[in-house]
This record gives sequence, C-alpha cells and structure tokens, in this order.
Amino acid sequence: MIDITEKETEVMAEHLVEELLERDVRRTQFTEARQDQIMGLLIDYLKQHRHLDSDDLYDTENKPVAIEPEDFHFLVDNMMDVAKRTNKIDTDENIFFPNKLCYLKHDVNLIFFVMWGQGTCVQVYISDEDWRESSAITYEQVKAFLSSYDPQ
Repeated sequence: MIDITEKETEVMAEHLVEELLERDVRRTQFTEARQDQIMGLLIDYLKQHRHLDSDDLYDTENKPVAIEPEDFHFLVDNMMDVAKRTNKIDTDENIFFPNKLCYLKHDVNLIFFVMWGQGTCVQVYISDEDWRESSAITYEQVKAFLSSYDPQ
C-alpha cells in the first residue's frame, strides 16, 4: 500500500494541472503554426504509402516521414475533437477494443482510426472511396472550428 500525505497529493495534482496547461499551449501553438504543414506532409506520405501507424513515428532510425509524434497526435486530437463536436465520429463494431473513426475529406479522403486496448493505437489511411460522405468532416471545417473555438 502506498502511503501518500494530503500535501503530497496536492503537489502531484498541481503538477498534473501544470503539465496539462503546458500541453494545451503546445497544442495551440501547433494548430496556429504547423498544422497545415504537418497535414501536407501526412497527405504526401499517404499518397505514396496509403497507411501510417503512429508507432512508426517513434522509430528514430527509420522514420517514414518527418513528423514528430507529438505533432501527429495534436493533428489527430484536432480532427477527432471536431468530429466529436459535430457528431461525425463512428465506431468500428467489428473490433473488440474500444475505438473511434473520423473520416476527413481534404485533397484526399482520410480515415483516422484510434483504438484503445493496453495502449493507444492511432492509424491514418487514405481511401479512394466516397463512402461515409454523410459522416465525413472537411479540413476546412476543422480549421474554421479551431480558429473560432474558445475553450474557456
């Protein structure tokens, strides 16, 4: 059993809040300064390879595309947040683990897939199909929402 004092719990809680606030600042900076560039890199990569798994971004020796893992996750978070707020998020019922799907229309059709199990799996696919038209969001919608969104 771990014996933690009330003061230690308070310090840990304050530290967690500081970390979350710092992450929000980094995410806002990403959205304002690098999101379009990262989306462009992602689309260029997917046009050639059709699929990207977030785990591949942590391979420093054979990194498939010049996207930092944090930037990739900020991009995915932004897409999923807008999809959730606009009720355009799906679930793949054929998969046992909890999961979410976001369909994004941009220069190409993208599928953002997030699955939780013993960790988090994030994958992005390119698709030539126009299925899911009714549940897709556009990149322009994402940018418009994020530029007008005030979290407070």
